[in-house]
Formats: sequence, C-alpha cells, structure tokens
Amino acid sequence: DQGSESLDEIFTISVADIIEYTLTINTTGNGNVVKNPDQATYPAGTSVDLTANADVGWMFSDWSGDLVSTNNPETITMDGDKTIAATFTAIEYTLTVTSDHGTVTKNPNLPTYHYHDIVALTAVPDAGWSFTDWSGDVTGTNNPIFITIDGDNSVTANYTAITYTISGNTG
Repeated sequence: DQGSESLDEIFTISVADIIEYTLTINTTGNGNVVKNPDQATYPAGTSVDLTANADVGWMFSDWSGDLVSTNNPETITMDGDKTIAATFTAIEYTLTVTSDHGTVTKNPNLPTYHYHDIVALTAVPDAGWSFTDWSGDVTGTNNPIFITIDGDNSVTANYTAITYTISGNTG
C-alpha cells in the first residue's frame, strides 16, 4: 500500500519517566537539612539522602511527617509528594559551682542552661572569710561575675580567712 507509512521505532515510556514529585523540608529548632540530590522535583522512584545538621548548642532529635525516624542521615524513596520535618533540640548544659567558705547565688538559678545563656554569679563569704577570686571556667576578682554558657561549666569561688592581730598591754 503506497502512501502508508511504517513506524520504524518503538518508544517505551514508563510512568516513572513522566511523574515528578515534590519534597518539602521543614525544620523546628536551630539547624538545616541537606538533600542529595537537591532538586525542585524528583522522578518517581528516586532515592534522596537527607542529612540533618544541627547548629552549635543544638542536636538533631528526629524526623516526622512522611518520614518517622531518629536515624541521621536517612534515605527516602520518592513515591509521592512528601513533607518531612527535622526537629532540633537545644542541648542542656550544667553549671557546677563550688564554694567551701560561703555561698554563691546564680541568676538565673536553673538546673540546666542552653548555649550562650549568661549567668551572674555572686559570692557571699561566710563570717570570718573574704572573697578572693573565681577559678575554673571563669576567672577574675569581680563579684558578681558573668559566665557565658558554652558547654558543661564548673566554677569555684575562692576565699581567704580573715586574720586579726590582737595587741594589748598586760599589766
């Protein structure tokens, strides 16, 4: 039959070649998420590696939404549009104060602190003692003194016994 055309090539198109999905990443707390590959959309079946990076003073807690896990990094397969949240929590740090011959007040006085919290320390010597200085993670003679939390901290208030010279006449 003249005039009829023949199809010389056969094309195979799979659904995966035409369906694209979106991946939305949200964060709670201080940190970010790296997607690899980092694309606006992903063909169906694409594996995407997710790595949560916490800011200083924060730690990765978990994934939620279309990925429920505490593993980091994590890999997902794009089989639909996905929304995933990474949660970061502030690291709790301790401030240990040693004061053998007096008391030290902390303001604010909390059981734990977060990165870059500022705490005022005020030494109050016992009777017969005078405050000398601070040692440990903060040093100096200022009273009160301020410490910026940058991890678990330990501070000692140092004191000197007050000595008296007694003189008198006998007789």
